Amino acid sequence: MKQLTEMSNEELGILFPIILTEHKEDWAKSYDQEEKILYDTIGKNIYRIDHIGSTAVEQLIAKPTIDILLEINGETNIKELIKRLESIGYIYSPQPQKPAPHMMFMKGYTLQGFQGQTYHIHVRYVGHWDEPVFCHYLQTHPDVAHDYGELKKKLKEKYEHDREAYTEGKTEFIKYIVQLAKMLPKEHSRIEKEKQTVEQMIRLYCRKKEGNETLCPQCRKLLEYAQTRLSRCPFGERKSTCRICTVHCYKPEMRERMRIVMRWAGPRMLFYHPAAAIRHLWQEYIRKK
Repeated sequence: MKQLTEMSNEELGILFPIILTEHKEDWAKSYDQEEKILYDTIGKNIYRIDHIGSTAVEQLIAKPTIDILLEINGETNIKELIKRLESIGYIYSPQPQKPAPHMMFMKGYTLQGFQGQTYHIHVRYVGHWDEPVFCHYLQTHPDVAHDYGELKKKLKEKYEHDREAYTEGKTEFIKYIVQLAKMLPKEHSRIEKEKQTVEQMIRLYCRKKEGNETLCPQCRKLLEYAQTRLSRCPFGERKSTCRICTVHCYKPEMRERMRIVMRWAGPRMLFYHPAAAIRHLWQEYIRKK
């Protein structure tokens, strides 16, 4: 019997047809659980990790596959990375047509078809990739997400057993939205400034308090989590600073970790990043009035 890696695209298309389902709240939990497994398995190699794709967008119809963008450090031992991911059930899929280290790892695919939750890990070196840009735009523009969902329904009807054609059919829409998203002004955005301030505080704490030259895995995870929460802030440009916000959107353990970081780094920001510190204090003052 052929192994999955030996099958043609046509054979794989029959075994694994395009399936679309309504959004499930469990997808966010599935991502969190898999992220923890990945940190436990290859944590030292992870620079940044993010939940991308349609399962990360509420109310959007999606293939029930958790897509993960995994950015790795330049010194990562690729052979060791592949070995470790295969040890936790992933199938390695080389991407020779794309620049190194583009790799894909898949879980949930068997000779009998889909089994359990499926995952795709997209491995890249650190960079400014389009997938998070597209995902965030859909998260903040429900009307565009709806249009994307309608496009996927049409493509599914036409290419149910042709994954490559289904993916190619979405390309023009995705490129257009990414281009549109990149044209949005960010330099004056309150959210973007808040992200910069939070990153400065976390890096200051990790470097000066914990003595790390670069972000440790724990601080990197906190930064990624904080950036994601800010991107999804329901108040948008009307938000207050997180410290005085009345909506506690952090998970308890992340809230406690951020509280520790802010308590230590906050007073020291005036010495290391005075402009950001003063702006942050001013925003708190005018929001309290």
